[in-house]
Amino acid sequence: MRKALSIIISILFVIISLSTINVFAEGALPSYTYNAFDEAVECVSPYYTDNVITGQDLGIDSLKNPKDMFVLNNIIYILDSGNNRILVLDESLKLLKTLNLVDKNKNTVVFGDAQGICCYNNNIYITDKVKKTVYLFDEKGVLIKELKCPDSSLLPDDYDYTPTKILVNSKGIVYVISSNTYNGAMQFDAKGNFIGFFGAEKVEVTPSLLIDLAWKKILSKEQQSGMKLYVPATFTNFDIDSSDFIYTVRQTGEEFAQVRCLNPAGNNILPEIKFGEKETTYDVDNDVTVSSSIADVCIDDDGYISIIDSNRGRIFQYDSLSNMLFAFGKKGNEKGAIQQPAAIESIGDNLLVLDEKAGSIILYTLTDFGRNVRTAISLYNDGKYMDCENYWKEILKVNSGYQLANIGMGKIYESRNEFKLAQKYYKYGNYKTGYSSAFKKQRDIFMNKYFAVTMLLLIAVIVIPMIVSVIISKHKKNEYNIHYSKYRFPLYCVSHPFKAYYELKCSNNASVGISFVILALWFIFKLLYIQFSGFVFIDSRPDQLNVIVEFAKTIGLFMVWILCNWAITTLMDGEGKFKEIWVFSSYALIPYVFALPILTILSNILVLEEGAFLSIAVSIVLIYTLINETMALKEVHQYSLFKTIFTALIAIGTIILVALLITIVYSMFSQLVTFVLTIINESKLK
Repeated sequence: MRKALSIIISILFVIISLSTINVFAEGALPSYTYNAFDEAVECVSPYYTDNVITGQDLGIDSLKNPKDMFVLNNIIYILDSGNNRILVLDESLKLLKTLNLVDKNKNTVVFGDAQGICCYNNNIYITDKVKKTVYLFDEKGVLIKELKCPDSSLLPDDYDYTPTKILVNSKGIVYVISSNTYNGAMQFDAKGNFIGFFGAEKVEVTPSLLIDLAWKKILSKEQQSGMKLYVPATFTNFDIDSSDFIYTVRQTGEEFAQVRCLNPAGNNILPEIKFGEKETTYDVDNDVTVSSSIADVCIDDDGYISIIDSNRGRIFQYDSLSNMLFAFGKKGNEKGAIQQPAAIESIGDNLLVLDEKAGSIILYTLTDFGRNVRTAISLYNDGKYMDCENYWKEILKVNSGYQLANIGMGKIYESRNEFKLAQKYYKYGNYKTGYSSAFKKQRDIFMNKYFAVTMLLLIAVIVIPMIVSVIISKHKKNEYNIHYSKYRFPLYCVSHPFKAYYELKCSNNASVGISFVILALWFIFKLLYIQFSGFVFIDSRPDQLNVIVEFAKTIGLFMVWILCNWAITTLMDGEGKFKEIWVFSSYALIPYVFALPILTILSNILVLEEGAFLSIAVSIVLIYTLINETMALKEVHQYSLFKTIFTALIAIGTIILVALLITIVYSMFSQLVTFVLTIINESKLK
């Protein structure tokens, strides 16, 4: 009997566990974040769908075109615009009351197109776009007064007052977005008097703007009237935090929108969030062609910024320093998906989304992953790096590529003087500043321990070649009577570029085989440079090394250069043959080729603060290589210096033209292939 009972209990436990998992899976949403290389990668869901509430769930008729939502002291106010009412809910999404709005004579207030809602001192503000007014109701839904279009000298006579969104700060100052205003948000004092504009935008200077301004200097007024008008970006929505900082959303163009945090003076204090630039390149639903558009923004009590993309139904959350934490959500009809978001608000550390099309309120609750991220970020931004350790470790268990977690662990290990581990995590987080700092401290320890040995090796590397050079020079005959073998001539060209190429032209020491060796070394050393350069100085990713691409950028480019130079100089009386141009140009590359291993070593022993030394070394090598190349071409073609430079520039222009033609041909060929495949597919359908 006991055995049978235990089996039944086990079966019930498994069933309950599976049902719980299924519920969570149903409420879980596709989500992603950005890794250390600014690539979007899927991650564990930071939020899951806790509840979806409709009018029927509240015991009332369906919501009709709900336009906005406001949360005050965990009380939720829903502007049910199509039904001319306000729904008041508690934090558990239970209906407390329904406010049917009336004026002082108990007549129903009928909205034209109510767009925004805000609460202050138990009063409720509602904007009406069609009736061009802002209503002020008391807590019972009785109209107190209206804020009509102000009579002010700051406004033109034909000003179109169309209020859409509204906020009130702690001092009772009212901020109103009018959809036709380019001067920022309109401000009213606590008594309803218009006092000016807030947070005026500026016209963004773009190349197209500068070109149009130039054309306007030439064109007539009639022609100018048909040109594009450049006006400041307008606010589309905004939110306010507990410190009266206003977070605005503006659409700055077709590509992306921007979120700003404005202080009381109207100045942006938030590191720039250009939302939409990266979002258009990645989408877990494969709708990569859909552009981004922010419907609303909200700031919770912990300072986290959540914005919702109306085109994708996706929520993006940032910390107070504009670091993106994660994105989640999708468009659709299933549970937790959004059809047409109207507003987003926070309640505690959870999120509420008002879905206008579905007529529902969606509650998103933090998962353990989301809670760990937010807790760790809060401690990290407060400078409490050591307190974050357990949270970072939990995050990395489920998402090893989470950039902020890797950087956080790097700071922890650096503070413990475990610099090698710190460098490891900084590298995972692509945090070059932190990596450089940890490496410098590790290098200082090494130098203190092995200073004498290091200095002896350094002296040996510098002094021994100098001694050898002096000994060799003593045994040299008259320098102008020396005849170098073809194997030593490349090095002679490096040390004496102004006369060696002349002698090379007159002698038979040019070797095609040696030129191939030089080019092979160039290619190999370039690969080694990419693969083994110091982390803080290399921009490319070693794990994405493409040998074919690098071959095209080195040997392939060299071949194109030789071909173009030969073609141009043949038409301009150049005496150099194709073989000679090839050999002379490859010899001229020796300074750069031999410098690559040295630069690779330097990049591994220098830190960011010493990067100027590496830049100087690279510049010296490139300049010296350019001098060698110029002298090689001058002597091989028997040109003057001016003609050498002139023909080289023409050759470079030819390379650019060839690249352009290849691109055009490739594009046309791709279109032709696509056209042919389309015809074939259509013929199959018939």
